[in-house]
Amino acid sequence: MTYSETETDGYVFKWLYARVIEWAKENLRSFPWRNTSDPYKIFLAETLLKRTTATAAVRIYNDLINKYPDISTLASASVKDLNYLLRPLGLYKQRSELLIKSARYIVEKMGGKFPYNIDDLVKVPGIGLYTASAISSFAFRKPVPTVDSNVIRVLRRFLDKPSLNVKIAMNLLSSVIEEKNGSEFNLGIIDLGGTICKPTNPNCNFCPIREKCSFYLNNINKNVI
Repeated sequence: MTYSETETDGYVFKWLYARVIEWAKENLRSFPWRNTSDPYKIFLAETLLKRTTATAAVRIYNDLINKYPDISTLASASVKDLNYLLRPLGLYKQRSELLIKSARYIVEKMGGKFPYNIDDLVKVPGIGLYTASAISSFAFRKPVPTVDSNVIRVLRRFLDKPSLNVKIAMNLLSSVIEEKNGSEFNLGIIDLGGTICKPTNPNCNFCPIREKCSFYLNNINKNVI
């Protein structure tokens, strides 16, 4: 089963959107950065989460917030002190340099305030499309998709489109995402990919979107699942 372009533009994505939001009400993972709408804290979390696990990031996140509670204190941080704090994560020198560079840009060029739209956020050194989308969605509740590797995997399997990329995913999700619950959808589909639609051994029988998922339907017809 593979969806046509017409189907992916219409009811299928509206159905997926509603199912993911319903599932998210009871199944979202709990992390400290999900209990805030502070763009600074969300920015820190997303930087820590790059190329590491959430479990590892949690251990550093609270210490980082305590030592550098706002963008101004981070902008004046020394690389040496930040390296020491971030060392357990790996890539600590790169993270430290990017955090300080980003913070100084926001303080010096943006008056210490994070912009809410993606186009302005990606101007900040060290903030890419995903981090910009996350800040815009989770801090400012703007109706923008947050597309990471988990989301790509879910959509590729759901649609049976192995070549689907970030740009296509952003366009597809932008057509259905709503301001009132877009953040919940974004968190939901990220966690769906992280806990159920895993890279190996996905738990399809517990998936809330299996009813219309190409991967599930194709494999169940082959008696694989």
